Amino acid sequence: MAVQIKDLLRSSFRCIGQLRPGFGYAPNELTDGLFVMNAMLDSWAADDLNAPSTLTATYTLGTAKQTYTVGSGGDFNGPRPTRIITAKYVVMTNPAQPLYEDLECINDEQFLGIRLPLTASTIPQRLYYNTTYPLGTVTLWPVPTNSSDKVVLCSEQPLGGGITDENATFDVPPGYLDAVRYQLAVRLAMEWDKPLKDGVLMLATEALAKIQRLNAPTPQMDVDPGVLPVRRGVADFNYRTGD
Repeated sequence: MAVQIKDLLRSSFRCIGQLRPGFGYAPNELTDGLFVMNAMLDSWAADDLNAPSTLTATYTLGTAKQTYTVGSGGDFNGPRPTRIITAKYVVMTNPAQPLYEDLECINDEQFLGIRLPLTASTIPQRLYYNTTYPLGTVTLWPVPTNSSDKVVLCSEQPLGGGITDENATFDVPPGYLDAVRYQLAVRLAMEWDKPLKDGVLMLATEALAKIQRLNAPTPQMDVDPGVLPVRRGVADFNYRTGD
């Protein structure tokens, strides 16, 4: 749903009794309110349960090397991921029929455990994402050798921040408007030392819980095909029947 920032701020201010219906806020209240709102959205960006969407983007290597920066103006010029969920390596030896290979996303410990980090190969197998700032850093192993190959990154995208204009449009997916409006009211109440209106804290908690339930990953159970019977070429298990 799309609303103007000034309408969202007025609603949050009314939740703490700072404004009467139909009245506006003072310039200093706008400045402070925008700061609190941006700080809240920045905090939410660090929590994957608050990410409203995922972005799948394809980047051409351009230069065959081990490490690439990702973000606005980086080697991979696009939004900086807060976390990379999955990744693919696209072999472009035959551009008419590119080969997509899985890249295993590894953590710091796994990356440091690689004994020959400078090994080169036509098809990298692992991707290590370091959340450096302002540009993230993607490291491939083995080191790719074909500059025309591509990398596909599926990453989490947080709500936008850095809002400075009260007339700007705040466009968010279903469920997020209430979460932002009431959670912002809770923070404004602390800033202004004001009591929250009855029910605001409950609404803030419920609204945030709704979007976090929506964004929570669904566990996928996987077992060795030799353990379970194979039907239709797939080893499966029905937890409701035990079959």
